[in-house]
Amino acid sequence: MAEDLHQFVTTTLYAALKHDVQDLRVFNRSDLVHAAYFHARRLLLIQPGWTCRAQVAPSDPHTELAPDLVIFRHGVFQLALQLELHISPDRPDSFPAEQMNQRMSMLRQTVINLEATRPAGTSGSAGRGYLVGVFDTDDTWFYPDQAIWEKQSCFWLPVNCREFTPYDEWLDHWQKLARFPAAIRSN
Repeated sequence: MAEDLHQFVTTTLYAALKHDVQDLRVFNRSDLVHAAYFHARRLLLIQPGWTCRAQVAPSDPHTELAPDLVIFRHGVFQLALQLELHISPDRPDSFPAEQMNQRMSMLRQTVINLEATRPAGTSGSAGRGYLVGVFDTDDTWFYPDQAIWEKQSCFWLPVNCREFTPYDEWLDHWQKLARFPAAIRSN
């Protein structure tokens, strides 16, 4: 089941979120979290025994960070999702490497802590963490070596808007729609 779940997150859910960004449905971090919950609810949580919790208490009492969504099967931790959106109408071409490293560290610690709560004798493989990051940059140095995925407990799922075709047209539409609520508030 763990491999099926990993496949679901890294292909089906990832593709749906990427499509939502490209199709101009996501304009802020909350939109991204809500889209992830919608797709998980629609595609995974319809099966008996699956539950999803938002903003589970931080795994480390010295931090305010907590994963956005945590999914359980029959009350046993399966996966944690952290969703980050780092694009804004006034700030193209940015990637906050330090913040993303912090989020990945938090996610790793959360997975360790949630795994520690797994009841003894529970079958199945260990839970995993997934960091989905939406950004807009030409840099590619931060892409992981996917050959080592089998050994990892946390995974990086990048959505680089620069890869959308045609990018300039997409960016222009996204910026206009992202500014729309601000234009209403100023009137």
